[in-house]
Amino acid sequence: MNSVGRGTPRRLQVGPIGTELANLRERFLMRMNSTLRARTASTLAALLVVGGAAVTVAPQASAGGDGNKVHNCFGRWYNTDWDQKCSSPGAAYAGTYESKAICTLEPDNWMDHYRGKGSTATYDGHDCDWSVTGVTTWFYQ
Repeated sequence: MNSVGRGTPRRLQVGPIGTELANLRERFLMRMNSTLRARTASTLAALLVVGGAAVTVAPQASAGGDGNKVHNCFGRWYNTDWDQKCSSPGAAYAGTYESKAICTLEPDNWMDHYRGKGSTATYDGHDCDWSVTGVTTWFYQ
């Protein structure tokens, strides 16, 4: 008893035309696979060359230093890290101190903090990936 949806499905007998279509399909898929593999390999090789060039061109991280002082507050950078600081006796005026780290090979990083008069807090800026080459600070009241 063989009803629809039950039992073992029957295999259709394929004639010469069906066999030829199956062979064409198989050859097409093999050709597509080899083309895809070749394109993937060439793309990967190109990416490795470009990536290697970018690494060799990238500068070494800088040693560090202090940026401009505004009412005793300034930016200090070390290689890829940077901070906003105020030296003793602290911020001379209450207000917003904004600092910009100049990053190499990427957009610059910004931060601003409101400081009360006399503030000596240190705020850590978002690190640069390659290097920081300087920090500039502004004051807004």
